[in-house]
Amino acid sequence: MSLSGEVLPLTERDGSRLQEVMPRQWKRMYTCMQCGTCTASCPAAHIMDIIPRKMWRMVQLGLIEEVLRSKSIWLCTACYTCHVRCPRGIPLTETISRLKEL
Repeated sequence: MSLSGEVLPLTERDGSRLQEVMPRQWKRMYTCMQCGTCTASCPAAHIMDIIPRKMWRMVQLGLIEEVLRSKSIWLCTACYTCHVRCPRGIPLTETISRLKEL
């Protein structure tokens, strides 16, 4: 699987891994429509190896290990801009905090 900027198809879901990341709100992550608002709003997106939009798709697909190996979660400034601007109200900053805990 390529980790470049293309959109990953949401075909096979691994909900068990998503529940591990977002115990109470894991189903909400599936509402992400890949609009890119999180990436466009992120002040650190330009230095991330996996842009936020791509990171959410990877989390949806259960590719948690790949996300954890990236430097992107550590570059998050926790400014909550992605969360505030998300049209689906997905708790993105909290998700990154949980990924850091893992």
